[in-house]
Amino acid sequence: MTRLLVLAGLLSLLAVACATDATTVLDDTGAGDTVDDVGQNSDISIQNDQVEKDTPPTEDTGTLCSLGTAECVDDDTVRICKAGGTWSEFDCGEGELCIAGDCTPGVCVPNALRCKDEVTVEICAPDASAWGVFKTCADDEVCIEGECVKALCAPGEKACAGATVLTCADDGTSWLEEPCAEGSVCFDGACLECVYDEHCDAGLVCDKGAWPPALKVVTTVLPHAIRGQAYEATVEATGGDGAYAWSLASGDLPAGIELAADGTLAGTPTEAGDFPIEVKVTDGGSRTATGALTVSVIETMGSTLVITTGSPLPQATEGEPYSATLKATGGEEPYGWFIIGGALPAGLNVLSTGEITGIPTEIGTFDFTVRVVDAATPVGFAAKDFALTVKVAPLEIVADQIYDVWIAKIVILPMLTIVPGIPLPYNQQLQAKGGLKPYHWSEYDVPGIDWLLPKAGIPTGLTLGEDGKLSGSVTDTSLVMELKIPFTQISLTGFFFGAKVVDSNDPTDSDTGLFLIPTLPVAF
Repeated sequence: MTRLLVLAGLLSLLAVACATDATTVLDDTGAGDTVDDVGQNSDISIQNDQVEKDTPPTEDTGTLCSLGTAECVDDDTVRICKAGGTWSEFDCGEGELCIAGDCTPGVCVPNALRCKDEVTVEICAPDASAWGVFKTCADDEVCIEGECVKALCAPGEKACAGATVLTCADDGTSWLEEPCAEGSVCFDGACLECVYDEHCDAGLVCDKGAWPPALKVVTTVLPHAIRGQAYEATVEATGGDGAYAWSLASGDLPAGIELAADGTLAGTPTEAGDFPIEVKVTDGGSRTATGALTVSVIETMGSTLVITTGSPLPQATEGEPYSATLKATGGEEPYGWFIIGGALPAGLNVLSTGEITGIPTEIGTFDFTVRVVDAATPVGFAAKDFALTVKVAPLEIVADQIYDVWIAKIVILPMLTIVPGIPLPYNQQLQAKGGLKPYHWSEYDVPGIDWLLPKAGIPTGLTLGEDGKLSGSVTDTSLVMELKIPFTQISLTGFFFGAKVVDSNDPTDSDTGLFLIPTLPVAF
């Protein structure tokens, strides 16, 4: 009750302050300057050669900006809130940068990196006033474009230094430098042309540029063939550019069956037995993938009912939709299917049509026996033993808002409210799926973000439990940071920290993410 009264008092004081004809703008020390109704402040100076540009009020559901507020639009543009809640923009002068809402003479771009010499990396101060030593490269490294890279390398090896692709020379003692095009960034030895998969054309993924997804053979089990009867099956793939051409990579097909370039296995087998093969798919970009299969040919059984589906069945993944269809030949259709021994994993069922469907909720290998009956008189039937393995889904951090960008997976948590002097409670549960429970959480230093987020870490007052519960209260805003995602309009403000989740499997699986606790609305 006491905290509520204090909070009500604070809101009343804010209401009184807003009702006056003048607004007080607090500087970094807490002291205030009074701004009159024309929006001028003794601490804000505008050069005569700067051009004023009016911009509309802010878009926060009718809320106008606060009179006298100044902020940076970009590195060389500042905007100041005028009377009426509209912004006026001003370009900084020659050699100036916008820092904390003010045009400041700068010698460099804040947080930029460069090489002082062959082994020393320098970083530009946050206020752009000077360069300082960031780190010294190891004995076997050299500094290139503000990055420490190996001095000796394998000929043809690729690496990154800033926005430059490095290629190891033929003698292995030096690097050839190739800058990325404007708007691109070097990542994993190539120029990255996009940040999100959504930025690529349909069917492409963002990986060193906009590329097709990885090519993969997805057919794992083929239906049985019967000697002397026509047979047809199709092998399938995903990924690549969709222009598939199939061939036999190794093994021998049964006599009478051939593999066509479109992935069709067809013909009339003349010999019985199991024939292990390896098929190869090539797409239009010369990408390739292979898959191991077995063509099983059983003896001719006349009109006797025979289950032709092979065992084991294709693998299922815990928590993901699954579907497989049992097939038979001979007898008189329609067929009816049911289980007569063993059991399917929880969450799966076999329909009378022979379709096994559902979402498995347990892992392991499950043995069961199915029977098929036909519509003949007398009824024909056949039975067969099957095995189905449900594998553990990959462990993955999940949340309502996650953005996969080239620096890391950024997980957006609910907003944290900070009222000076009033420690408001904050309780959130970090979430993950897949893997084997229970999960174990810990704070984690995300590699490669030190220069972007030098103050990253769980803020004082909050603790992260092993069970993933983040709780406590925060009154200190000194660790609040703003992160602008390169090549996007995304700006994130709040507390940043890394976290890692490990499952209880053997061997363990893990996932990491860069978490943001917003202290201001996240702008996109």
